[in-house]
Amino acid sequence: MGGLNVILPTEGYTVTDPMKIKVTKQKCTLLKNCKGVIQSDKYIVGLTGRRAQVVRKSDMTLVGVIEGLSYVYRGDISPDEKTLLLGSTDRYGYLYSLPNLTPVSRARIRGNEVDRVLEGLGCFSPDGKKVYFAVPIATGTREIREYDSVTFEFKRVVHELDGMVIREIQRLKNGIFLSGFCRGDEPYDIAVLYENGSVRKVKFDPQRSYDIIRYDEESGLIHCVELFDVDYYTTDGKEAVIDVHGGDEDIITSVCRTESGRYVCETSGFGGFTIRDVRTSEIVYNDSRAQYAMTMTRLPGNRFIVVGSSGGDCIYTVEEPVAEQE
Repeated sequence: MGGLNVILPTEGYTVTDPMKIKVTKQKCTLLKNCKGVIQSDKYIVGLTGRRAQVVRKSDMTLVGVIEGLSYVYRGDISPDEKTLLLGSTDRYGYLYSLPNLTPVSRARIRGNEVDRVLEGLGCFSPDGKKVYFAVPIATGTREIREYDSVTFEFKRVVHELDGMVIREIQRLKNGIFLSGFCRGDEPYDIAVLYENGSVRKVKFDPQRSYDIIRYDEESGLIHCVELFDVDYYTTDGKEAVIDVHGGDEDIITSVCRTESGRYVCETSGFGGFTIRDVRTSEIVYNDSRAQYAMTMTRLPGNRFIVVGSSGGDCIYTVEEPVAEQE
């Protein structure tokens, strides 16, 4: 295996250039049975639906567990990391203080149609003083509502998105990012960026159908995952030519870049956990045992936690080579 440092049996691992990168892997049981994961600089929170497991990132120790929740798979951590927001698909929003996990408030949030559920899509404002929820008010129509971040008191409707079904809501440093799709005779995926008081919509090619659409603030690009491939777009809708996937017929479930940006890590249905060179799209590391992972999150120190794979939850530590002078 040359210069590759893998603290596991070599079966199931493939490396094309072992002198380029070092990877270590360790088991992690703190997020067992979690269906969703949220994170901040200090914390990572695993969500099972009925329970939230709060873990301190620096040493990966359990801070505490919140029990008795109702269908909670999404949430956010306030910018000052003192409050945890949890969104339920059963019309409830929860606020807890960090790190002691004391309940702050709970609110029942309904759309204009009584039988509409909340979908759990909520986040803090960039300053942490407000909470935003995407609330269904009619078939294919959502409102972005603003609430107080302490009392959950309703403040105002920020924006109405007619015909848009929202799949994700993401807090940014200076705004929020929404992604979803619009119904109609020719459905299409769409992203909406609220930033510095402006609203920008990005409509994607109706011939494409993306499963994951996320905004990466480091690169300033929108990452779009469609089954076997990853596309990148600027915020004005232009496709960025970045080929970081080899086109293998496998279902990609999550994508993260390493700290240097020279490598991209991905999880997929059959391929497991894979690291590719951004410049060449070449696979430099693969753990085929990490199949069917639900999510991957980057931790400090170039560590990547993979949750829900058939091989169990694991943390991969990636040691990148010193950049060569060109």
